[in-house]
This record gives sequence, structure tokens and C-alpha cells, in this order.
Amino acid sequence: KQPGYVFAGWNTMADGSGTAYADRTSVRNLTSVNGETVILYAQWKPIQYQIVYDKNHPDATGAMTPVNTSYDRTIWIEDCRFLLDRQAFISWNTKPDGSGTEYQSGTRVKNLTEKHGDVITLYAQWKNNVYTVAFDRNAKNATGTMAAMEGEYDQKTALPKNQYRYEGHQFIGWNTEADGSGTSYRNGEQLLQPVTDKNDTLTLYAQWETIEYQ
Repeated sequence: KQPGYVFAGWNTMADGSGTAYADRTSVRNLTSVNGETVILYAQWKPIQYQIVYDKNHPDATGAMTPVNTSYDRTIWIEDCRFLLDRQAFISWNTKPDGSGTEYQSGTRVKNLTEKHGDVITLYAQWKNNVYTVAFDRNAKNATGTMAAMEGEYDQKTALPKNQYRYEGHQFIGWNTEADGSGTSYRNGEQLLQPVTDKNDTLTLYAQWETIEYQ
């Protein structure tokens, strides 16, 4: 036996250029020279196997054609052509849960199996896309600064406390519209899949209430 290869018959020449014989073939008169030794060389051919790309999520879309290859042939792991909303592709793995062997797109590989006719399934690995939350003081005379923050879709993200100050006004929360007609969020509220624009950015506008004195 030869790992990664299957027996393909016998030949009178090591390189297979001589007379070929199938295994268990009945033969006679292999030579006319008395006492000569006839050597038959085993011939081997590489196993054939297939690589299948799996989207690994019921909501993923797109298709990828299986790749047929053979032992000792170098191929490239293909780029992912599957799409999954609000998820980013990170790698391929031989296990759906990512606990197997990891392969990056574009990696040169060979000999992923020694079994003829084997099917190697590579499962797409996904992680949540991130979005940006930007804060707007929403008043010309308001002061202070607040850095933008990132959140992950499908993961709760707590809003920071308001750091803006507006003399004569009290902060009453955030809103996705400057005039307060959009979605409201409280100070420190946790976000989970907020509605963002096409650039995955959520802008929250500070909402102010005039302080009344008696």
C-alpha cells in the first residue's frame, strides 16, 4: 500500500511505459529467455476526493461548486461566496462549530485525506458584524464630547451615560431623529439590533428639556 494512492495494476517498466497487466490476470510466456527474471512493477494512481463548501447557517444565501481534486495536487481554498445578513465571514473549518481544522481563504493545501472518494466538507464560520453608534449634542450651545462606540449585532450593547452639557437644559434621553420623532433610548439603555443606516452607523441625538425656575 501507498498512502494517498490506489493500486492501478502491474507493468514491466517502473514508469508504466512497458506492458501492463491487471491484477490477477492469467499470463504465460512472459519471456523467451531461459532463466530470466521478469519483474512487474506495481503502478499507483492518486486517490480522488472532493471538497464541499457549506454555508453553515440556515439564513445564508449563495452557492459554491464542489471542487474535485486528487492526492498530491495543490489547490487553493476558495473565497467565500455565501452571504449572511449582518454577519462577517471569518474562515473555513472542518467542523460546523469551529472546533476542527481552520483554513483561511486563499490558503494553498493538498492531501486533505488519504481515502479514495472521500468528501471533505468545509463549514463557513461567521461572526457578528459591528455597527457604530455616534452621539450628537443636538444643540449649538451644548458642550462636551462623546466618542463613538461600536456594538455587535445580536449582542446587547449598553449606551454610555451622557457627557454633554447644555446650560439651562436637562438631558432627557437619546433619539434617532434630532427632533425626537424617531426611536428613543434612555441613558445607559442596552441596544440589540438597532436600526442603522446603510453604513451601519446609528446616530443618537441628545434630547433636551428646558429647566423651569420658579
